[in-house]
Amino acid sequence: RYKDDRVELETAIDYLKSGPAVYYPLLLSGTTPPITYGRARWNIGPFEYTHTVGLLESQKDRSKYIYHHRLSFPLWKKRLAFGINEAIVNGSTTDQQPSSDTLNALRLDYYGQTRSWEWAYLIPFVPYKFTEHYLGNRDNALMSFDADLQFPQNFREYFEFLIDDMTSPFTMFSNDWGNKWAFTIGCQYFGNIMKKDISATIEYSRVEPWVYTHFYGGSHSYTHFGQCLGMPLGPNSDALVIAFTGKINNLNTVGIQITNTRKNSSVRGGSITDVFQDTMFVYNDTAYYPLHPDSWHKHFLGRGTVTNTRIGASWKLSPFGMFKIDALLEYDLSAGNKGTYGHLSGGFVF
Repeated sequence: RYKDDRVELETAIDYLKSGPAVYYPLLLSGTTPPITYGRARWNIGPFEYTHTVGLLESQKDRSKYIYHHRLSFPLWKKRLAFGINEAIVNGSTTDQQPSSDTLNALRLDYYGQTRSWEWAYLIPFVPYKFTEHYLGNRDNALMSFDADLQFPQNFREYFEFLIDDMTSPFTMFSNDWGNKWAFTIGCQYFGNIMKKDISATIEYSRVEPWVYTHFYGGSHSYTHFGQCLGMPLGPNSDALVIAFTGKINNLNTVGIQITNTRKNSSVRGGSITDVFQDTMFVYNDTAYYPLHPDSWHKHFLGRGTVTNTRIGASWKLSPFGMFKIDALLEYDLSAGNKGTYGHLSGGFVF
């Protein structure tokens, strides 16, 4: 890493997270395995511009890439911050959707494509949507907008809205399958009891069906090692988190949280590996009609939804500045998943 007053350059194998959300960021959540990437940050007066390019994994002998840039700027004496984000995923065709899979087959001209780095996506400040159109509209482009408000005193509110695709701005919230959007909204309170810092957080996220999926299948789905780069639950899901934390001393922070999630992957568009099947497509001047065309109308969650409720206790240890440990122990109350689940992570931060 190199850093001065205005420019920061870094390369690493690390988790990628973007946006103000605490638990479920939508564009880059930081929950997938670490990603090999290069990133540049540039402070331009009140603006901060970030440009990232990374190497994703989908199939051992197939290349897959992600490009991401973000422009953020503060307002209202820095109490309000806005962010505009774009991400692009592309790669070489994988074997994950063979033509024999009539539910998730690709169009015939999508098979056997080999992709490498697209240098056009490395040009700073140019909107990816324009660049993708210039390159032939072959990639998985997503855009998100976020806001972070610190008002009134001791409170913080945040919001992120993601657009994967849409038929028209005027029909964004219709049931057309092509309107692929998601949002996260949350609020935090920071205070103290008996001179000990406390915090309370409530956050809700919703992801519509077909979000993060793509016509090209695994080479363009919004995944890394098969896990969603955005909301970990993937499409057709939502989540509510309520959490309280308190600082015991300078080293230890403990907390409790309740997490309720709903997910339906049994319906079309509910799994990130689903590939939408058109009623008809043309290849070499010949019309083809898929055996199982998908409905042009989506339905959020629906029959077959699986609900999970977990009660958890968290612990954070920061014995000194560069080293941290995070632990979470949860008990799932759901009938089909009753049991205790644990998470432990830690390491050095330089």
